[in-house]
Order: sequence, then C-alpha cells, then structure tokens
Amino acid sequence: MTYTRRHLLAATGGVVLLGFEWAGAGGPLKAGAMSQNKRIAPEDFGAVGNGYADDTAALNSAFAEGKPVQLQPGIYLRDGSAITSLITLALSGPSMIKSETNNTSGLELRPSSAPMDGVLIENVNFTHPKSPEFASGTMDNWAALKLVGQKNAVIRNVGVAGDVGLSIGYGARGFGDRQCYNVTALDIHSMSPLTGMGIEIFGVITGDFSGHFEGGDGSGGRARMHGLRYTGYEFAVNRNVRSKIHAMRMANGVSFQQYTTATENIIVAVDCTNAVQIHGIAERKNSTSVSRFNRTSIFAECCDYTIYDGGGNDNVYEIDSTDCDFGVYARGNSELGRRNAFRGSIRNFAGRGFYSNQADAHLDLTLEGRSTTDTDFGVLLSSGAEGTRGMVRVSRCAVGVRINCNNVKLTITAVECDTGVIIAGNSNDIDVRTDCGVVISGANNIIKGQATGAIRNMGSNNNIVGLNAIAPVFRS
Repeated sequence: MTYTRRHLLAATGGVVLLGFEWAGAGGPLKAGAMSQNKRIAPEDFGAVGNGYADDTAALNSAFAEGKPVQLQPGIYLRDGSAITSLITLALSGPSMIKSETNNTSGLELRPSSAPMDGVLIENVNFTHPKSPEFASGTMDNWAALKLVGQKNAVIRNVGVAGDVGLSIGYGARGFGDRQCYNVTALDIHSMSPLTGMGIEIFGVITGDFSGHFEGGDGSGGRARMHGLRYTGYEFAVNRNVRSKIHAMRMANGVSFQQYTTATENIIVAVDCTNAVQIHGIAERKNSTSVSRFNRTSIFAECCDYTIYDGGGNDNVYEIDSTDCDFGVYARGNSELGRRNAFRGSIRNFAGRGFYSNQADAHLDLTLEGRSTTDTDFGVLLSSGAEGTRGMVRVSRCAVGVRINCNNVKLTITAVECDTGVIIAGNSNDIDVRTDCGVVISGANNIIKGQATGAIRNMGSNNNIVGLNAIAPVFRS
C-alpha cells in the first residue's frame, strides 16, 4: 500500500500509519513467533495479576526459567527493580506490567555484563508513575519500558503510559557501555497522553522503530518533550536507524540531540511546538557530536515551527508543512548548521517561511504565506548564510525573499508579494521571476531574469542588473 499525506495525517488512532508490514532490523516479524516453544505463565510461580498484589517475585522467577512467558489478561504489579541477570527473554500478552514506585520503570532489562540477545516482547502494555524528579525537569532516566544493552531485540505492539514510553540504548548514566545493536520496535503507542516522550533512542546501531504518541500536560496543553528523541554519547551513538513516528500535542515530534548519524525518518507532527528540533547551537555542540547525514521526511500540521534550530550538518529535510505558524528556523555558526538541504513545500504559514543563517545550504522550496499582512518574509537569509544555493518559489508574503548575506546563488520566483526580492548582501548571483518590486543594495551582485514591478538599485555601481524589466530601474 502507498501511504499518502492524507493517510499519514489521519485520525489520532494511528492505525493507518502503523498498520504496515515492515521487515525490521531483525528480519520480518511473524505473528505467533513464540508459539514454537512451550510457554509458561507467571501464575505457575504464584502471580495473581490483579493490579494490587505484588507479583515481582513470581514474574522474576518466570523470566529466569529461560522459556517463553505468556502473561494472562490482567495487571501485574512490580516493584520497579531492574532485571540484570537474564541472558534473554520472550514475553507476550495481552496484559499490563505496572510499577507503582517512583523513579522506576514498569519493566527494565539491564544486563550486568554481556548484552541480552534476542529479547522478544509483544502485545504487552507497560506503565510507571509520574516521578517528582522528572516533573521538575531534572530526571529523564525512567520509562514505562526500558531496555539497556540489547542485541537482536524485537518489541511489537506495546502500549505505554506515564512520563516516558520506551527507552532503549545506553540508559541511565554511570552504567558503562550499554550500546544496543540490531533493534526492532514497531507499533509502540501511548495508551493515554504522555507528559514526557514516546521513544528515547540512546545509543542504537541498526534499528527500525515506529510509534504513535499523543501528549498532554493534564490541562489540555502539550507534553513537555518529544515523540522521538535521539541522543547519545561518544561511546553510545545512534547510527543506521529508521523511524516512522506520529506525534500529537508534543513539544517536538522528533528531537535530534547528539551523536546521531545516517538515520532515515518519517515524522508526522500535528499540533506540536516543533515538528522537528535539532540541537546544537544553544547546547554548544561541535561538528563531531551534532546530528549528521540524516534524512528526515516531515509532515507537519498546525505546529508552531516545522523545523527549529537546525544545528546539525549534512542533513536532508523533505518538508510538507501546512498551517504552521512558522516554517523553518535554521541557525548556524562557523562549525554547526552547514551543508543542510531543505526541500518541499511550506503552505499557509504566518511570520517567516524560511529563516537561515546556515552556510552552504541547498534549497528547493515552495512557500505560500497566509497573506501579505500576516506574513513577514517568505525567505530571509541572514548574515552567516553564505553559499546558499538552489531555488525558491514564494507567494503571498510581505517580502518574498530578502538576502542579507554574500555569495548566494538562487533562482527566485516571487508572486503576489508587496516586495518580491530585497538583495542587501554582496557578490550574489540571483535569477528572478517576479510580478513585484525588486530592491538592490550592496555591491558586485548579479541580478537577472524578469520583473514587472518597480526596481530600485540603491547599491554600488558594481551591481550588474540584467533584469528584463517592464517598469523602469531607479537609482537611489
């Protein structure tokens, strides 16, 4: 089946987005994968599963048998202690595992030495309480389901509730190298609005992830954090990961933080603060630690920003944005925010469609503002955006394109704007098609193409204006 934008932005149930067959990192997933072996039940070891009795000992005993564990319908209560001694685990529902202890997970698998190999968890829901530390913004180590130090793990059709859904990878600080390899986690979904994040990928090499998450702050607002967060350390990196995430009412649909390279992502973000956030500038990252060489397709609707920050390098963003307040806000400096590509369409935005001070960006964008009174700039290239290349098509903005930097080479089409193009930098090569006015300052610019509005050359005599102009060219 081919998934169109209509499918991807379908209702909050997420069935359309997540109901696909995906041959993940561990190979094709098959229903009933555990049916080949004799299963045991926690009830064989004294579990009650009523949500009130403490089933920690019975669950741990069942897990330690080394056989597939079949949970019965019900709620198994655990004390939240991490399981560190298992070699592997096969666990299936339908049922729920719940922790009622602050600062613990519904289930945490954290091997004490060698990684666990071949963990399989399917059709189980997990929940944990809202921790006071996390609520104050100082703790993010707890998740409904937390997996540390895993190889060849498969998680499928898992519901999560609490602050954080699934955390997989290095995990809590101070436990040494817990890099994960070859992980498949499909159809992870929120059972109730999450106050924190859906999935945290913290040091995974080769993986496939999909999830549908609805956030909230308990009073109708957005969650504090992310549908998906990539983060890591120099010894716990993310590489060769694929994701498909549907996020609603989250702070960020996806957040790229550090040590994340060569990922492929499809992000559907509805009513989020940012569809995509890229850390780097404010966090004082360097070119080694920021996100690099990632390809992300973004379907954004009714968000504040489609892309915010943009401190990564050498990334590609395919954009389909509608009814967002702002389009792309891409910051850079001498080391970060370089050589990124932005492609696609940004429609019905207010404010600015595309702002950048990133060097050497490549643009292929169509930008359509709400109206000339509601919008500021279609494209604003600020100081620092030297070397920007490509083409933009802008309509219904107060100013179609303003260039305040040097050495830009753009093909611009600007229609239905108050002013089509303002060129305030130097040594730019601009090919213009506009039914609006053009204002030129700076020096050594080459401006060619066709304009039907007034043209005002306010800069140096060194500017070469080769416009096929219907209106006269004025010098100021």
